[in-house]
Amino acid sequence: MAHLSKLTESAAVLEAIQECEELGQEQFLTRYGFGAPREYFIRLAGRLYPSKAVMGVAYGKQHPAEGPLKAEDFAGGKGAAVRLL
Repeated sequence: MAHLSKLTESAAVLEAIQECEELGQEQFLTRYGFGAPREYFIRLAGRLYPSKAVMGVAYGKQHPAEGPLKAEDFAGGKGAAVRLL
């Protein structure tokens, strides 16, 4: 199983955020199988991005052979994406 601790490149996170920006949040979430965030977001340049989805997609950008993480691959909130950020 993939582990978020292997996500170490901020460039991968920024790439995922850029993809979210280009697609729009709704299409980004749909493409990668995530629901709308309830509590935790990434704030960048005054905009909010879904933290769990961005981290899952960023993982796949850093580790293309493994691909992006799916929502069920890790817990959201303080236990996963938020702590890593």
